[in-house]
Amino acid sequence: MDTTGTSVLLIVVIVVAFLLIAVAALSVRIVPQWGQMVVYRWGRTNKGLVREPGLRFLVPMADKGVLVDLREQ
Repeated sequence: MDTTGTSVLLIVVIVVAFLLIAVAALSVRIVPQWGQMVVYRWGRTNKGLVREPGLRFLVPMADKGVLVDLREQ
């Protein structure tokens, strides 16, 4: 078996795994109990894209989450 080919394959697998973990980490957002999150997809919003408090997932590079504070000032 060719050790150079195996080494290159191992490096590619490690890089792909690292990229998948990084994308998963970027897609997780926590919405606090006192707020909501408005999600803009490609710069536009819809009525259905308001997220309630809790752990929420966004599509990386397509969604942008903006937290809205609902507490009284």
